[in-house]
Amino acid sequence: MSYKDKGKEKSLGLDVNMFPQELLMYVFSFLDPNGLTSCSKVCHYWRSVLNDDMAWKSAFVRTFGTLPYRRLSSDSWKLEYIKRMKLIRTFEFGRSKNIQFDARLGVIDRLYIDFDAGFGLAGSLDKGMVVRCDHIRGKIDKGRIFSNENLATIRISALKLDSNRIIWGFMSGHVAVTTLNKGATSHRLKTMRSFHNGPVTCLQRDPLIPNIILSGSEDRQVMMWDHETGDCIKVFTGASETLVDLIFHPNHRIVASTASGDILIWDITEKEDSPASSGPIYPMTQFPMGAPVSKLHYDPTTSTFLVATASNEFKKFSAESGECVAVYKGGHIGSITCITWAENENDRGRGMIVTGDEYGAVCLWPGENLPDDRDVEVKPIRILADHVESITNLYIDEFKIVTSGLDGYVKIWEPLSGRLVRNLSCRYSRAAIRSAQQYETGRRPVRCFFASKYQIIISFEGQIKSWDYAPGHKSAAYSRRHRKKKPGLFQSPRFQMKMELKAELEETKDYIESERAKIRHQAAMRREFAPIPGLSEEELMNYAMMLSLENEPNSNINPAELSEEDQIRYAMHLSEKDNGPSQPENSAEDGSDERAALGPSESGLEEQVHSSLHISQDPCDVSEEQEDSYESDYDDQHFRRLDEKEFYALDEEEQMLYLADLEHYESELRVPASEAESHVVDGLTEEEMIQYAIFISQEDANKEKSS
Repeated sequence: MSYKDKGKEKSLGLDVNMFPQELLMYVFSFLDPNGLTSCSKVCHYWRSVLNDDMAWKSAFVRTFGTLPYRRLSSDSWKLEYIKRMKLIRTFEFGRSKNIQFDARLGVIDRLYIDFDAGFGLAGSLDKGMVVRCDHIRGKIDKGRIFSNENLATIRISALKLDSNRIIWGFMSGHVAVTTLNKGATSHRLKTMRSFHNGPVTCLQRDPLIPNIILSGSEDRQVMMWDHETGDCIKVFTGASETLVDLIFHPNHRIVASTASGDILIWDITEKEDSPASSGPIYPMTQFPMGAPVSKLHYDPTTSTFLVATASNEFKKFSAESGECVAVYKGGHIGSITCITWAENENDRGRGMIVTGDEYGAVCLWPGENLPDDRDVEVKPIRILADHVESITNLYIDEFKIVTSGLDGYVKIWEPLSGRLVRNLSCRYSRAAIRSAQQYETGRRPVRCFFASKYQIIISFEGQIKSWDYAPGHKSAAYSRRHRKKKPGLFQSPRFQMKMELKAELEETKDYIESERAKIRHQAAMRREFAPIPGLSEEELMNYAMMLSLENEPNSNINPAELSEEDQIRYAMHLSEKDNGPSQPENSAEDGSDERAALGPSESGLEEQVHSSLHISQDPCDVSEEQEDSYESDYDDQHFRRLDEKEFYALDEEEQMLYLADLEHYESELRVPASEAESHVVDGLTEEEMIQYAIFISQEDANKEKSS
């Protein structure tokens, strides 16, 4: 070993190989498995020290404070230490797969989970129904709803769930069984032939013989049934009060507890002779407890059973002699509500008893064989106090203790050190919340509970929730770092297809709009340049000449220089221009200028034609007094037609007067067409008559066009 002094390395004369092995083992006992593995790579000497299994055992005891009551690995303490720490870290820092769903039963009173088969059963005493559910996917098997034949709600008094069958106990005293095996021809309810004389209070099954079941009732009898045939095989009597709990163990003993506090044990391998009318009598051992029994647990290995009454202590009795072996007290303040026993794998191992009381305290008690002294008082190893309400369920295995309570929490403990590893809350999920009341109440009491090495499944009210800490689930931070990148929005096939469809729609709209514009253009061209229907070939020639003259300025035309035929066409053009359907405001002035340009003969002809046909004067020439009012002073020589603007400017009475004058003018006083024509023709020369005929034909064509 060396150090640096003023930049120079000096040796202390010490070497890592000089430390004694015991000192190194003491130092190594403060390290975790990762630290010990790193130290074993420093040098050969340290590696040889850590190859000793006692170094790992001392580190295990230093970390957890005691040896395990049940080992995870019997090969070496190194594997034991590594496995236990790995499992604890999985529950402490691992990410769980959470599933929560509604069983649609109301309050769930019984829950059974078959982790190997991957399904569960949830039952309700109030509804009298059991549903099969998949706790892994969070779904209910709608085809597996078990009840009576009509699926009617029948209140039952007892219910026992199993992976192969459902045992029903009714208020009427009947016992029924529903078989769940895949090979069963029917899953209908099968009722036993006999019945109890009171409501069924407890049910149990034989762990060795599948078709044997037990039932206890308020009639103080225990009946054994063969559910294949429906017959009652045996009847056990001797209880003085209602039976509360039943235990059926492989050593052919039946243990029952009563409401009065008595413990009854029957050995079904022995029987005594009795009169034929009463049947065989089985020997019974009775243990009076003096108080109602709340919990009963039987250990067939040691032939002892634990009994908890409505007090803060519990006792262990010998099933052989009936004597009290030990009294466990000094840990609880309130009454014990639940009890479980971690049994040993072999006689040399250590066991552990776990109990919970009504105030939320959990006590750990030694479960190994006690001295032969009677009534030995046993104190708790450790007290776990973190719940605030009564404990409802307990579970214990090699490396953890799981507790649940009415406070709505599920807690995971490390049993050797008593450290709280994980705290799970039982709340309604967002998908399960259906009312504001459920949101405000928050956590709900846990009533049913099942657990395995990596899974925890509970039920609160009508909800079933599971946590799965299997090693396949990665942590949330790992998932965020190694999340697979998704393609961008503009690269996804769905977006590309959407954009292609949008482009096709735009192209279709543009094509339709261009077609509509083409149709509108063609219609406008037809209206502007198409010939007037009904004209002869000569009239079409005259119409074309008129259009060509219309585009030329009038100041450049001298009628004296035109030929006779061109003068006629020019006169027709001027008459068309003066008699058009719509004239601009200054059309009268323009017309007067043009008539002055034509000379006296053409101007006189135009005035004579217009006066003979009574053509109405231009609306623009009407004075304001004429527009504001109308008086009926009819005179056929001076009657003037009103346009639409003038007509609607009148009041209602004036409009009526105008309509009457108009009707009178058209029906009686209007000059017939033949007289008007003769009146016009009589004063014209031959040349003017030709011009007048052309004018009349053109005017008729204009009327047809305007109509």
